[in-house]
Amino acid sequence: MMRLTADELSRFMICSGSHQLQRTVESAGGEVGTVTMEGRTFHWLAEALFKGHDIDSLVGVTPPGEGLAAVTQEMIDHAYEYVTMLHHDGMVEQETSWQTETVYVGGRADYMWYEHATGTLTVADAKYGYRRVSPVMHWPMMSHAIGFAARTGLAVKRLHALIFQPRAYGGEMWSDPWVVDHPPLRSWQLMIENQVTAQPETRAGLHCVYCKAAATCATLGQSVALATDMVAEPYHEVMSGQELAWQLKLTERLEKLVDARRKALVEMATHRIKSGQVVQGFGLKTQLANRSWLPGYDGELLTAALGVDLTKKGVVTPAEAERRGVSKEMVAALTQRAVTGSKLAEIDPNVEVAKIFGEKQP
Repeated sequence: MMRLTADELSRFMICSGSHQLQRTVESAGGEVGTVTMEGRTFHWLAEALFKGHDIDSLVGVTPPGEGLAAVTQEMIDHAYEYVTMLHHDGMVEQETSWQTETVYVGGRADYMWYEHATGTLTVADAKYGYRRVSPVMHWPMMSHAIGFAARTGLAVKRLHALIFQPRAYGGEMWSDPWVVDHPPLRSWQLMIENQVTAQPETRAGLHCVYCKAAATCATLGQSVALATDMVAEPYHEVMSGQELAWQLKLTERLEKLVDARRKALVEMATHRIKSGQVVQGFGLKTQLANRSWLPGYDGELLTAALGVDLTKKGVVTPAEAERRGVSKEMVAALTQRAVTGSKLAEIDPNVEVAKIFGEKQP
């Protein structure tokens, strides 16, 4: 029996070979990235807030457990934004594991709420990374729905899936919901089982970014080599708009593939050097954070010791002002979002036209 997790399914359903390949590569030493640590801390805060605990005084505190980051005011603000949109009868960190004769899929949903009157299952997933993720055909949430039905015996007549991603570039904190009437849970389950029993196959794509085997995957390596050949080709100033659009899309994809390969190689080299092995021409340099005052030296103590006023009065964030009772309309009138620049992005002409005429897209 193959053992998977719900979070693995997004990659596994595209690249089934990645499952075995990741188990044959050398260990990365158990180190956890900064974004992952921040995400774990955010989930810890959101769960605590949903269960009625006070989190406002936790700035600077590192929650108990391994691989968590210190709490920031931004995390607290995001936790409030997230929890205030959840139905109070729902469940956080809900067990959704399920299995058949060929596969075991372990899972724990960030949030679930089942409305008995309509048979609607709402599944919410909180992402704290910077890459925007769509809930449409999102295999982890589809697996959560399968597990919920299998464990409770309740009929899921409608699936309402959405993702909270406060730090993702562009768009709103909450994704548009993916709504499926009479979701084909059994068909989804069979698709997973068929992928498990099929011949393993590796494919390169955006799913390579967080794959532990990215450094040793021959398929990704070949894609990076092809990308190198492509960008080395002479630039043709005379090209059609269609060809230019195609080149933009292709090079964006290749850029992400190369980045995934580079990150994996850096992780492997770092682990080897720390283990005492030699990577010719490379070594580890100490990185230092910005200067900070020694613990215990607050503004008043430093002012008294140095004879210079080093205290500073601040203002609460707009989100905190709303929590204190200021209306959203008033906050909107007194806040702004500075333009930091412009970025080329693929657009849907129909959506842009609708914006001009004030029409809503279906």
